[in-house]
Amino acid sequence: MEFAVKFEFNALNNKAEYEALVLGMRMAQDAGASYLLSYSDSQLIVKQVNGEYDAKEESMVQYLQQIEELKIKFKSFQLHQIPREENINGRLFIQAS
Repeated sequence: MEFAVKFEFNALNNKAEYEALVLGMRMAQDAGASYLLSYSDSQLIVKQVNGEYDAKEESMVQYLQQIEELKIKFKSFQLHQIPREENINGRLFIQAS
């Protein structure tokens, strides 16, 4: 599944990354996916979602809560970091099945 999204708001990079992840998870869920494998070049987002870093800003805490609610709807959910230089299109990659 590959998609492009244009956000109709000014967003900091972290907010845009979280918005893209939440949207991708919802789209995968709507498509009936049971397994979700996602890649991001944002170390902060990946480590917060995977529980290695705590979120300090309230908006990031709210995104994490949304993601936790979505994660339990999949049999498997994984989010991995890829090096920024390998993410030439600046995309969040999501594979769903």
